[in-house]
Amino acid sequence: EVGPLASRLWPGARRGAADAVVSRTALAPGAIGRHKTTSRLAYSLAREEARAAGADEALLASETGELLEGAVTNVFMARDGVVVTPQLASGILPGIAREAVIESCRRLAIPLIEAAIPRSEWLRADEMFVTNCVQQVVPLARLDGRVLGRTRLTERLRDDYRAHVAAR
Repeated sequence: EVGPLASRLWPGARRGAADAVVSRTALAPGAIGRHKTTSRLAYSLAREEARAAGADEALLASETGELLEGAVTNVFMARDGVVVTPQLASGILPGIAREAVIESCRRLAIPLIEAAIPRSEWLRADEMFVTNCVQQVVPLARLDGRVLGRTRLTERLRDDYRAHVAAR
């Protein structure tokens, strides 16, 4: 399928910040979670939840409430100047854009840790953003209707990501 990239962007990505919901169904990625496969029922159902809520993306959490990934994205949060993304050991897909943002954090000397993001933490995030190769780095304006702050951290990472892509 071929078409202009702009036609594939979410409305929120076009506006500069997206809305997301947390899926009501817990995700257990299992043995194939780290692989891109056609076995994506949980992700497709989560995308339908997002559509029904008028959101751009659905984030998936474990049974214990730890954020894992989006239906089509990797997820990051920032708090007190530190960027956090779930560990690959949690079974998430190791996205190309995710790795590029991790490299950007290193280049820009932004502290980053790969760790669990429990509900208690993502509810107190200063900012959150999601990544994938089509949408790139997209700040979240709202998560489950809660307005999230925007700081320059996500914008710095987005700009560095775009420069990295343009240089290739």
